[in-house]
Amino acid sequence: MRRWDLSQRLTALVIAFIVSVGALLMLRMQEPDIKAALLIVALATSTLVCALALPRWGLVDPFLVTLMNFLCSLGVLFQYSLNQTMGGLSHAWFYLAGMLALLVASFVIRLTHSFKRYRLALFIGAIALLGVTLTHPVFRYNGSSSWIPLRRSSEGVMLMSIQPSEFVKLILIVLLADILSDQTIGRAKRLLMSVCISIAFVGLICLQNDFGTALLYFLTALCLIYIGLSDIRILISGCAAGVGAALVIYRISTTVQDRVRVLIDPFKEAADKGFQLVQSLIAIANGGTTGMGLGLGRAGTIPLYDTDFVFSAICEQFGIVFGLCVMFIYVLMFMRGMRMAARATRRFHALLAAGCSSMLAVQTFVIIGGVIKMIPLTGVTLPFLSLGGSSMISCMAQIGILCGVHACVERDFARSRRAVEPIALREGLSV
Repeated sequence: MRRWDLSQRLTALVIAFIVSVGALLMLRMQEPDIKAALLIVALATSTLVCALALPRWGLVDPFLVTLMNFLCSLGVLFQYSLNQTMGGLSHAWFYLAGMLALLVASFVIRLTHSFKRYRLALFIGAIALLGVTLTHPVFRYNGSSSWIPLRRSSEGVMLMSIQPSEFVKLILIVLLADILSDQTIGRAKRLLMSVCISIAFVGLICLQNDFGTALLYFLTALCLIYIGLSDIRILISGCAAGVGAALVIYRISTTVQDRVRVLIDPFKEAADKGFQLVQSLIAIANGGTTGMGLGLGRAGTIPLYDTDFVFSAICEQFGIVFGLCVMFIYVLMFMRGMRMAARATRRFHALLAAGCSSMLAVQTFVIIGGVIKMIPLTGVTLPFLSLGGSSMISCMAQIGILCGVHACVERDFARSRRAVEPIALREGLSV
């Protein structure tokens, strides 16, 4: 009997998880739910196709995409268990759109070795996307100017929107990777261009009053510049500049002051500023080791339980042990992405993989660290789990970039192997 490889065994486990959680979800329903059954079949089929069919065409890395599908399937089933209307189903539609973005990103990276011709256009487009939300109060919502509204309710609540900063993430990674890998310009010029682009993007996001995303951009850019230039002085200088900027923002922003004060003692303001964090901690504590069960608990009492605090709600229903497993999945994805960066034969592809891996890792740390009271709350989304179309599409596009790098690595390895085999055969060696 042929033994299954690691990717096949992992795929079988993910499909078993989807079917098990889906069955629990259907048992909770008062009457048969055709939509839930279709979701289970669609998620299991998508996982199977991504693991078996797409790798044959060289479009995805089966191990990485299977891990991603586990998180996406968990997010879809969890969001649907909380809301059986179109609000809950929207995460499934975002997942479908994200899968298309993943395939497109993978295909583009396979065909592209440099974006040198498009640097200026990408930079201008990114500045326009970030700057448009600062031009009119209509773009302001919940204290930030980060969204372009597409549909609002009669009460002014934003029902559908686009968050440009989610897509500018991709432009930031591509621009920095392309510039830092360009050996035709001097090292000092590469550093200057990278720093200027990073400052421009981070500055505009700070003007939007979205300091969580600004932190995400800053840390990712710092990691990428350090990896690209391999100079510890850059890392030290960047950390010092970041601390200085954080102190300045703290002095001028009451929002940041409130979040730091809540971090120190959330229960002191449990009915006001600290309400979100207190409810998050209570939900995690209620879940205990094994959780209260799918659909049980009081997730609805946590503000933004489907976006910013989705990790707390998952820990309440599935338990802290399951929450640690989810965190471990993110760690595995980061390690897989960095392994692709280490194996890449082209500097541009290596920096792309390092940038996408760092972006996903930093974003995960920033949001989970906030909801468990490790760092101040930031308000960014948890990749693949939080409700939000812009975030889902952006994060899956980053996985697509990693898959494109993986395809290039495998293609280059196969070419080098074919080139070595004739020589080895002539000399009586094995490859």
